[in-house]
Amino acid sequence: MTTEQPSPVRPPKKRLTSTAAGQSIFIGLWILGTLVVVAILAGAFLLGQSLGSDDAVESVAEEVEAPAIEFPVLSGIPVEPGRWAWDELRGGECISGFDGAFAEEFTVVGCEVPHDAQVVSATLLSTRADDPYPGVDEVAQLAREACDVRDVIDYSLVTEYDDLIVDYSYPASDEQWAQGERGVYCFALRSSGGTLQGDLVD
Repeated sequence: MTTEQPSPVRPPKKRLTSTAAGQSIFIGLWILGTLVVVAILAGAFLLGQSLGSDDAVESVAEEVEAPAIEFPVLSGIPVEPGRWAWDELRGGECISGFDGAFAEEFTVVGCEVPHDAQVVSATLLSTRADDPYPGVDEVAQLAREACDVRDVIDYSLVTEYDDLIVDYSYPASDEQWAQGERGVYCFALRSSGGTLQGDLVD
């Protein structure tokens, strides 16, 4: 009679997570997965912020408007004697030391004293901000027409001068026009270089 030895019973394998090494692997994978998810979420958030920021910049850019152009009020009431910038003249000022219509500054004096020129008129060619610049030739022609000052001159004084001429300034570029510099300033003076005395404006 043969006696068979029973096969040795193998102990069941331990689950990987029940071992120290398995737990370490499991925790490592879990942490790695968490980091991946966090990285994906962070990337999506930053992308959304970037796109939103661009949209915000575009929105703000659309809302910002160009500053309104302020046109001078050419009232015809002369400024007081003193040194004035060309665009501060209002018409009627008597000028000492006249260096040309396109000078940057002018010395205004009382018209009762001898002077070299007088601003007999000042007018704006345009008061609409969106009006396009007509071009220098067209503006020069408009200025010439605006400075036909026969209707504003006091002829009782003009007859004293047989060499009276008119010089004028005007916006000579698109940049000046865009900044609101649209005034035409008409100066009466003598071609001989002699002085004037009295107010020529009727």
